[in-house]
Amino acid sequence: MQLYNKNLIIQSLIANKNCL
Repeated sequence: MQLYNKNLIIQSLIANKNCL
């Protein structure tokens, strides 16, 4: 579960960078 959550956080950060 922790690895899955980490991946979600990383994807969210990448998505935010792409939005900017």
